[in-house]
Amino acid sequence: MSQHPIEALLRPPVELWSMLVAFAAATIAILAPWALMMPPGVAYGASASFLTPYGYTTNLMVQNLGQYSFADYFRSGLPMSIVYSAVVLALVPVFFPFNV
Repeated sequence: MSQHPIEALLRPPVELWSMLVAFAAATIAILAPWALMMPPGVAYGASASFLTPYGYTTNLMVQNLGQYSFADYFRSGLPMSIVYSAVVLALVPVFFPFNV
């Protein structure tokens, strides 16, 4: 449970409403309802911050201690982002198909 009572009170109705909207949209589009409730692409995309040190706190700590520049993150993160994106785009439809 949340430490904030307002969040604890509002989270269930918001989640229920978003589930109902996703279910209705999936029914209209003849898709699997779970595919629109929390698309795996959103979860994978949120964890793919390789280009900048601002994605995670640990990246900022390593940047300060290792005296890395912004360009260092971009130089190593660009190829990693390209490979990660290609793998995610290829495998998400395989493991999470949108058909009913």
